[in-house]
Amino acid sequence: MAVGAFLWASLLLAGQPFAAQLTLEAETDSLGTPVVAYNVMEVASTGADEVHLCIFSGRTEGLVGTLKSVALHAQEPEKVHVWIVTDDISAVDKAGSYLSDTGINLHAINLDDAVEDLKTNGYKPIWLWDEYKTSVYGPDGVMRQEWVNENTARPFDWDHDLMHMHRLNHLRFYIPHLSQFKDLDRIIFLDDDLIVQTDVRQAWDSKENFPKGSVMAGTCDFWRYRTGLSSYVFEGRSNYARSFTLPQGGRSLDHTYCYGWKKQGCVGGNHWTNLNKRFEEIHGKKYKPWDQTEWNFGYVLFDLTAWRKQKLTDIYEKWMKVNYEDHIYPETSVMFGLGIAYMAFYDRVSCWEDVSKPAINIRDGLGYISFSEMQFTGMTDSYLTSASVLHYDGKSKPWMANADMILRIPYEKTLEGLTLKEYAPIVKKVVKEGLQRNLNSSFLVVTDGSYNTAYSLLEELEKNEQLCISSPKSTDRVSFPAEMFEPYSSNFEKTPNRLKNQCYFSFVSHHIQEVAQNYHQWCVEGDRSQSNQYIAQHLPMMCSLVAKHGEGENSDKKINRMDLFSHFFERLMTGDESLSACTCPATTTSAGAFIHTDYVSFNKKGNSDAIPANVFLSSLEAVRPKIIFLKEGKEDSRFERNLEALGLQVRTESSTDCMNSMTKCVENVQQFIGVEGL
Repeated sequence: MAVGAFLWASLLLAGQPFAAQLTLEAETDSLGTPVVAYNVMEVASTGADEVHLCIFSGRTEGLVGTLKSVALHAQEPEKVHVWIVTDDISAVDKAGSYLSDTGINLHAINLDDAVEDLKTNGYKPIWLWDEYKTSVYGPDGVMRQEWVNENTARPFDWDHDLMHMHRLNHLRFYIPHLSQFKDLDRIIFLDDDLIVQTDVRQAWDSKENFPKGSVMAGTCDFWRYRTGLSSYVFEGRSNYARSFTLPQGGRSLDHTYCYGWKKQGCVGGNHWTNLNKRFEEIHGKKYKPWDQTEWNFGYVLFDLTAWRKQKLTDIYEKWMKVNYEDHIYPETSVMFGLGIAYMAFYDRVSCWEDVSKPAINIRDGLGYISFSEMQFTGMTDSYLTSASVLHYDGKSKPWMANADMILRIPYEKTLEGLTLKEYAPIVKKVVKEGLQRNLNSSFLVVTDGSYNTAYSLLEELEKNEQLCISSPKSTDRVSFPAEMFEPYSSNFEKTPNRLKNQCYFSFVSHHIQEVAQNYHQWCVEGDRSQSNQYIAQHLPMMCSLVAKHGEGENSDKKINRMDLFSHFFERLMTGDESLSACTCPATTTSAGAFIHTDYVSFNKKGNSDAIPANVFLSSLEAVRPKIIFLKEGKEDSRFERNLEALGLQVRTESSTDCMNSMTKCVENVQQFIGVEGL
């Protein structure tokens, strides 16, 4: 199928990524007509050397990245056929114009035509059922409370996305019955948020290794959020009982029920009894979630022959009918979008590593974890560059402005036409040297009075995507904490392995001398068996700091606290993220921090974890950030006089006036910093 020319403006300067939103323009012929042609009656051929993929999407950015990566890593791209089913033909037109130099064959199918084809073949997709959308109402898909009963699993607040009930999300369960695929015995199904780093033929040939009864191979490795760490960690394989795709979520059944104040992330009193009963009716066996490996779509191979033979679409529709009859999973929840698939595919899924040689490995979760979290839990750049496929499932896609600046590199380099072999060294270099941002400014919010005004101001500034600043109420897992310069407190002992601990200067300075004293054993030899539990998770970062700032022999280093603070402060204010696991948003143009004057000690007898005044003032003089001083009293303070002596740019705001007119205060501060308002 003919497609137009590939046009792409690089998102990178000097090999360093920066935040940008992908903008595409479809190429047209001389008459202004898109050059992508369509043939809804076309049927996939069954040539021995051909590889067939299907992708359901209306997103140009996703189609271009995914399919470009497929083509770049295929040894014979001319034998790769991609079938695109879409509800937005213009998106496919644009994507086609960007893929003309790839050699792959594109076949486009309008979603409405696919639906008519299914109806002709005896299937009525679930979105045409009368029951469809009965669990929710309004454009945002709010769950109807009257729909909820004792069978219902009530999702967590975070588990709400219209995508889970989208037509394209459920069309996948009808793939074997589309006329285009009637002669195929297999097909590779792709999501549109992938970067494929290996030849798709390897996946195509893996069908021969499927065990009896299996209809699909998919990824089985996952990241899981750990409350104690306040971050995601790599868990590897799990099972249905531990999966948050289903309502048990790793809990005992007794702890899943709704009661009193517990109204989300819980189930009605009859949920498990009803689910077990319905499962046995449909499958003829007992439901054993701990025996089923958790899996995900994204990059999968379907055995279409086995699917048709086992009548899997019929089983899926039985579960859908049961869901609507019994009111089990609301339609905007992942339990509906993927959990019902877990039930339908029970005992029918293989993991890629078990059916492919060499093993196909999928890096899942790249749209909701950060590279900082990867490093914090022991991963390196090789986690990305050794992968067969990168899957950016989650809300942060690599073409979005807020995407992680390291995780997005494979996507950006793919659009430049680079293969894994060519961009792997780039990823490695950026990880080793750290991301260098060209910030326009830095700033420090200072107060000498009540915290309330300062916290309210921080909450408003945090909403501006150009600013790297957070408030105490921030839910961002890897942002620099608002009170990163507060003196050491017992709160650190309550959550010793929390990611953000290492972003507090007082935590680092409080423990780093112990690391210095054990530097040779812990950092050089790597023997950390005797390390302090409070710093075990943070040793890689602390060892790096000791190596840089320690004095003396490896076995007896000493740390200069003044140099350490200056280094810490300068790295933050310049956007250098090699210091710790904390990071700034990709859209940052100005980095800031908050400090109360009580955090700075002008008295040698004060809090030993407070910042000595001479250390703090010398760091201010070196970096020279803009100062926003929220002043409580009318008379000049000692702190204020020291700021004036340094000749820094200072904007003084009355703490009371700022609180009384926060909108105006925020406008003044943003203008002073030099960023646009919200």
